[in-house]
Amino acid sequence: MDPKHKQLGIDMVVAGCFGIAGGFVGSEVADKLSDLEALTTVVSAGSHALVFTLYFTPAHIYHNKDIYFKEGKFNWGKFFKNMAKLGAVYAGIDTLYYATRPPLQALCMKYVCRSAGLSSILVDLISFPLYFFMAPPAAKMTGIFDAEK
Repeated sequence: MDPKHKQLGIDMVVAGCFGIAGGFVGSEVADKLSDLEALTTVVSAGSHALVFTLYFTPAHIYHNKDIYFKEGKFNWGKFFKNMAKLGAVYAGIDTLYYATRPPLQALCMKYVCRSAGLSSILVDLISFPLYFFMAPPAAKMTGIFDAEK
């Protein structure tokens, strides 16, 4: 496997771990501040996505300096083009995940465990392997690491 594709998978895993922690914290805070189950699950999903993105974006840029930096300047166009390509591959999975996550977390809170944070972790662990295993093929399919022509 190409080292860049492997690093993308690693960045996804680490970002996923931070995202799970973010979802846990968001879920616990929302649960303490409100009795609305729907609010808790939406805040949990949002904090998961936010923390994931806050880790993944700089990590991806750092591990791909040779692609995004030319003559000391950051190539925003290349970065956004690559993120759009990668996002297109993940769009279906993310749509399914964020559409089903709140109801799944609500079910976990009702039938599996009463803790909003633990139910957030359980639901995140369902999708976590998809991100890791799809990252290298997604990068290969979109060609985000291909040399510039």
